[in-house]
Amino acid sequence: MSRAFIITVLGGSLVGLFGCGPPGPGPAYGGGPGPGGKPGWVETGRSMRYVDTEYLTGVGRGPDQSSCERDARAALAKIFEAQISQVSQDWQGHFSRVGNMGLNVKVEAMSVSQLTRVSTDKVLKGTKVVEQWQGEGTYHCLGGLERMPAARTLREQITLIDAEIKAQIDNGDAAATPTAKFMAYARAMERLQEREALNVDLRIVDPRGVGQPSAIDFAALVSKFTTQRGKIKVGLKLTGTKASRIQTCLAEELSKKQIDVLENTSDVDVMIHGNLKYEKAGIINGSHMVQADVNLRLTDVENGRTLSAFHDSIKVGRPTLPASVQLAVFKLCQQVMPQLVQKIRSRFK
Repeated sequence: MSRAFIITVLGGSLVGLFGCGPPGPGPAYGGGPGPGGKPGWVETGRSMRYVDTEYLTGVGRGPDQSSCERDARAALAKIFEAQISQVSQDWQGHFSRVGNMGLNVKVEAMSVSQLTRVSTDKVLKGTKVVEQWQGEGTYHCLGGLERMPAARTLREQITLIDAEIKAQIDNGDAAATPTAKFMAYARAMERLQEREALNVDLRIVDPRGVGQPSAIDFAALVSKFTTQRGKIKVGLKLTGTKASRIQTCLAEELSKKQIDVLENTSDVDVMIHGNLKYEKAGIINGSHMVQADVNLRLTDVENGRTLSAFHDSIKVGRPTLPASVQLAVFKLCQQVMPQLVQKIRSRFK
């Protein structure tokens, strides 16, 4: 569901994945169409007892029961993984339609690999091993996911997200400043991507292959998001040793998250103030240790109220003190600033 869409579905343990309700008799190893015979599903992945219209199935194999069950779940996960291209096409299609309206849309989408793992893992909680057979020196497991209960759960989740998207759009429409509007619309966009991930899973598990239509006008949302993005006013001012270098790094990271900052002006809605401090931290094995501290503060310019404060620090060492400071600056740019930007963006929303 961002740039280039890459989705990785990871297999995991079946522990805790069995459905609720009274347990039925577990499948026994060694069963088959005849005494010691091999069940047809071992080769075909299909079972007459668990038909395609009611179940998604996947075959797992392994040297023991545990690994066999994990492999069966991984086989089911691959069914969802196969829909990657469709997710990409859906999401890119939204932006194509907006682009046709004459809008220049450049939006960083969320990590779809993470979204899809989360959504697919939730779906796979309904997985259970419905058939097992031991033969040819290997354990064989048929994993089954009942379609209708899984589809019902996904529809409920999508309905909740749709309500949250609408609430965020309403918040953006009612917000007083362009910055507040932008952040509300940004949150709606992120939730919409989560919805897309769940809707793809729904199309897979629903026996008819049907997803849940959205009442959200995607083109209108992207238009609002893009319009306000050009109006947000976030100021940035850092002080302290190497402040200009770190300020550049911070501004670049904020821009990656669709927050363009205005420097050297007071005409802003929110100001990010920061202070950098470097201190000697002793000598360890010939390395001059330096501790670098970053303190940031978000202030509402209109009323002067501090919205949030953040702190982070690192400790590094090199054979000379100047080299240690340079390394600290590098680490602040590469490691600390991206983490702080994530916190800032979350606070804005």
